[in-house]
Amino acid sequence: MLTADIGGAPSFGEVTVTGGSTSSARTSANGTPGTGGSASTGRTKATGDATAAGGTLSTGGSTNVKLVAETVSRGDYHSCAMLNGGTVQCWGDNNCGQLGNGTMTNVPVTVSGITNAIGISADCADNTCALLSGGAVQCWGDNQMSELGNGTMTNSSMPVAVSGVTDAVAVANGCAVLRGGTVQCWGSSWLGNGTTTGSSVPVTVSGF
Repeated sequence: MLTADIGGAPSFGEVTVTGGSTSSARTSANGTPGTGGSASTGRTKATGDATAAGGTLSTGGSTNVKLVAETVSRGDYHSCAMLNGGTVQCWGDNNCGQLGNGTMTNVPVTVSGITNAIGISADCADNTCALLSGGAVQCWGDNQMSELGNGTMTNSSMPVAVSGVTDAVAVANGCAVLRGGTVQCWGSSWLGNGTTTGSSVPVTVSGF
């Protein structure tokens, strides 16, 4: 920027800042405003002024993580979705606690205590099971036919662990595929173990 001092020759004493705030100060050769005399040719260029090397980087506010459904499974009167991150949300009828949030409220809710689900299966008998990342299976809801696989016949509005299942790789409708290829099922009759008797704990399907 070329400017003229009052009553004198042009002054070139501008300051150019490339790494910080811009200064528009003009000085003469002796550091005072030029009021006459010879031109000032001294220019100063600041290459690192006002650069905060250890400050806090602002990204414009907090980061919002978008929840996305990865798998949806539907029972008779309720549905559940597994979200990215491992949580599960259910909605619909909750007469047997099949929404898994510890209440009997008929609203969409997050299933309590499930944070690492990798698979879900909603049953037509008003219950749902979730496969967890470590291989365990937890179920909740209707248990009148031992569908929760925890050795009882009591409904549960909170997830309970299926007895003895620790290395499952898939779950569907009261059955789990175990690592190695065997299958175990629980609940009412016709469990594939050569009998017509139900079981409140998992039994191994014959022949696999």
